[in-house]
Amino acid sequence: MRDITAQGQTVEDAIQNALKSLDTVRDRVEIEVIDEG
Repeated sequence: MRDITAQGQTVEDAIQNALKSLDTVRDRVEIEVIDEG
């Protein structure tokens, strides 16, 4: 399992950035929002 931290203007942007970085789709990952800033 790989862990990454991603950022974006919104939580959704950060999730999309992480998915792109991992080259995967949302159904295949576990997402934990650390800070909605």
